[in-house]
Amino acid sequence: MLIRVVMDHARRPNSGSLVASRRRVIFCAGLAAILGTAFASVPDAAGAQDYPTRSVKIIVPFPAGGTADLMPRIIADFLSRKWKQAVVIENKPGAAGNIGAEAAFYAEPDGYTLLSAPAPPLVINQSLYPKLGFDPSALVVNPKKVSAKTVAELIAYARADPGRLTSATQGNGTTSHLPRKCSR
Repeated sequence: MLIRVVMDHARRPNSGSLVASRRRVIFCAGLAAILGTAFASVPDAAGAQDYPTRSVKIIVPFPAGGTADLMPRIIADFLSRKWKQAVVIENKPGAAGNIGAEAAFYAEPDGYTLLSAPAPPLVINQSLYPKLGFDPSALVVNPKKVSAKTVAELIAYARADPGRLTSATQGNGTTSHLPRKCSR
């Protein structure tokens, strides 16, 4: 339903420009992907019946007003209205996003602190900085369908049952596509 609403927004008439239409579709597809990620990071259904019971914080590891700040603000507004709770953006810029990513890493793992970041703090910086104050690796699976809790368990699961897992990327050659191709 959420993706349908977002994509309906993408089809709304605008200036008639093909470039504007493509930008709107790309923007809305990105919004749908990020919202899906935000909803996947909240506590499971048993513990989430009253979620959220207090404000939710989205850490953006870049300065306010930049391109990495725009999408989280749009999502925060949407989620605030949906959840009837405040969703606050906290910009923590510095060290190419590492400061904000580290703050999110050490936050209480209760679903009330989210991180919205482009690739550098989570993918690229581990190759640029000899020591990070956080672990940039992440494994997100549906625990009702996949019992893996580590990357090794996920790889074993995938090898034992080829073709059962699906994944999504932003496109060929992107930072979400290459690790999957390299791990085959």
